[in-house]
Amino acid sequence: MDGGAVMSASELVGVGLLGVAAFYGLKAYRQSQMNGVAVAAVPVTSAPAVSSGLSMPSFDLSWLSGAMDWTGSFVPAANASTTPISEVFDMPTSTATVSHDVLTLARTIYGEARSETQAGKEAVASVVLNRVKSPRWGSTIATVCLQPWQFSCWNVNDPNYPVIKDLQPRSSIAFDLCLSIAKRAASGQLRDNTNGADHYHANYIGSPSWLKASPNAVMTVQYGAHKFYRGIA
Repeated sequence: MDGGAVMSASELVGVGLLGVAAFYGLKAYRQSQMNGVAVAAVPVTSAPAVSSGLSMPSFDLSWLSGAMDWTGSFVPAANASTTPISEVFDMPTSTATVSHDVLTLARTIYGEARSETQAGKEAVASVVLNRVKSPRWGSTIATVCLQPWQFSCWNVNDPNYPVIKDLQPRSSIAFDLCLSIAKRAASGQLRDNTNGADHYHANYIGSPSWLKASPNAVMTVQYGAHKFYRGIA
């Protein structure tokens, strides 16, 4: 005989049950994702006893509480809870649950910075909030965003305008991220990562006229393609 280990009968049975558990657990997970549901299961303590009289090792099958029936349909366990994906990620599900300020800010972030990093998106939101604090642009988030010729994505001749003007919650993962940032901004939970900037421009357009006319302008930070400024005349 060689030196290889030989599995006992109980170990072979255990391995077989784990394979079955993994198969149905994967199907359950995939189906739950298709249904837009996150499944939180209550643990099952161990596998059932085997009638052959063999000793059966215990396995944690808590993740198998929701599985498929013989038709392939997902059957959540009686003691499992189901939560919509939108609630797991704290995302609004319709415009009825989103204020005009939040939706307008989210559309602005998407139109101005959807290709930027999280920090770049938050910086655009911070500029809007910094403008709200000044009487120059308006007293509400929506008013600041929609000021003519301020945020180019709202210019009717801008290619971004038809893309953003009717965006709704759950339009895309990217837009829902912008919604999340806008929600935090409107509720006062967003830290200003621009050091007080109230202007920015893309680095590929050169120096705009408002920057040239502002001798006291200070560039505070750059995120991606956007340079941020304060002290604009």
